[in-house]
Amino acid sequence: MNYSLLLLLLLGICAGQIQQQEPKITIDPDGEIPVVEGFGGNIDIVEEDDVLVLTRDNFLHVVNSRDVILVEFYAPWCGHCKQLAPEYAAAATELKEEGISLGKVDATKEQELAKEHLVSGYPTIKLFKKGQPVEDYSGARDSRALVDYMRIHADPNYEPPPSAVVVLTTANFSKTVKSKDLILVEFYAPWCRHCKALEPDYEAAAKDLKEHSIPLAKVDATEEKEITDEYGVKGYPTLLVFRNGRQFEYKGKRDHSGKLSFFHTFDDVTAEQLKLKVNTITIIMPEIYHSKYEDKVFRYNKATGTYREIAAWIEKKSIPLVGQRTMSNKEFKYAARPLVVIYYDYIRNKILPVADKNRDLLFVVSNEEEFEEELQSLGLEDSGESVNVAAFANNLKYPMDPEDEFSADVLSDFVDKLKSGKLTPHLKSQPVPKHQDGPVRVIVAKNFEQEVMLTKKDVLIEFYAPWCGHCKNLDPIYKKLAKQLSKINPDVVVAKMDATANDVYPLFKVEGFPTIYFLKANEKDNPIPFSGDRSLKKLKEFVAQEATIFNVEQEAHQGRVEL
Repeated sequence: MNYSLLLLLLLGICAGQIQQQEPKITIDPDGEIPVVEGFGGNIDIVEEDDVLVLTRDNFLHVVNSRDVILVEFYAPWCGHCKQLAPEYAAAATELKEEGISLGKVDATKEQELAKEHLVSGYPTIKLFKKGQPVEDYSGARDSRALVDYMRIHADPNYEPPPSAVVVLTTANFSKTVKSKDLILVEFYAPWCRHCKALEPDYEAAAKDLKEHSIPLAKVDATEEKEITDEYGVKGYPTLLVFRNGRQFEYKGKRDHSGKLSFFHTFDDVTAEQLKLKVNTITIIMPEIYHSKYEDKVFRYNKATGTYREIAAWIEKKSIPLVGQRTMSNKEFKYAARPLVVIYYDYIRNKILPVADKNRDLLFVVSNEEEFEEELQSLGLEDSGESVNVAAFANNLKYPMDPEDEFSADVLSDFVDKLKSGKLTPHLKSQPVPKHQDGPVRVIVAKNFEQEVMLTKKDVLIEFYAPWCGHCKNLDPIYKKLAKQLSKINPDVVVAKMDATANDVYPLFKVEGFPTIYFLKANEKDNPIPFSGDRSLKKLKEFVAQEATIFNVEQEAHQGRVEL
């Protein structure tokens, strides 16, 4: 008797029939975008920090007019997207000089476009070549990695590695599916838009699953009609699961979500050792996570369950009481907050008692070398201690003062202070300026509260990046504005802060540069974003409209002031 024992299998693939509307755009060979195979020309497109802003109206024409382009699908509220924004912009600026484009799509505004490209999380970064999606970018999220990646793919001599997806035909189909304990087969058509959109995710999943001896295969349904008819394939893509030749319809998601390790077995001995029944879904925790505070084995006890129910159960149970946080899993497995991080060589047993008493918090251990940059952002890189601890909550970070000897009592005291609000957050900050000589007041993280939030004056503040071209263009205009307002309305403070060298106050959303906000003297908790043309006239109109007190008579007296 064969036991079909599934210990953990989480592979995502999904679809939807979405109508794609062709944008009504006039093609102009002399326009900004080169015309390639009928696409391009003078179309409506905006650049933000050298990143092309893509919408339903211009997406097809932009991606089809370029040999290669990288596109980020993001959400304005997404913390990871905000962290990526300056790195993505820096890469775009560097690559622009080489004729390589980076684009972005606000997936909250362009929901249909995001669905069409099977975007299920943020940020999702996709590589397109001649209008076709090639693969999802999964490298480091810094400008250097992005630049290197695009230079490789822009090289006309670049050849992609061999596909991990097995190609099935009439000649090898039956033998292959009958010889595999588990295999996923996609029936596709070369002209199918959804099949093309699925291709990079399917390839990525195939690479991951190949390591676990679970092949992913594909059949060109337009060529292999005999197989297509035999299995009743009516549309594309159709996904079927085969277990030792037996057919099952695949009903899971169609995105690559092979982010949890898994294995499957048909071994009777394994089933007997674990005291499991046939078709039992079980999570077995690695030995490193065995302790008196935790279960070693989790069994899914329901007789039936939907994909979502099982996936949610797996996600919850696969996170131990004190987990191992790495660069590869921190964004999907340990993104929850509040989060307490212990940077260690190995110290888990001292953490478990504290974690057991504080199960409303998520505890993880992280390798110091792997998270060197994060330690630097916490000011702990030179602590000299073998164990460092930090907590992340409410968009703020709280490092624990270094202790000569780490213990459960020390950690417990730190957690108690975190919960009672007695910890002081750590802010990445430039030094507070000793002198303010210019018309624009320079703000840093250390004096932001005092200079911006507590002052009884209105404040206009620009968040900028030193490398940002738009910020450099704005600089003389912003200085002129500050000079004029100092005469017209001295109750308005004109300020700026380098958002790359200072932590931004949690109240503000900085998704690109420059970002400008106005804060009224009596409503500092309600910053007003500026979104108009960054001209002197428009900025003055914005201040006049929002200022708590604006001396119109005095401005009229200043008739000699040029706009």
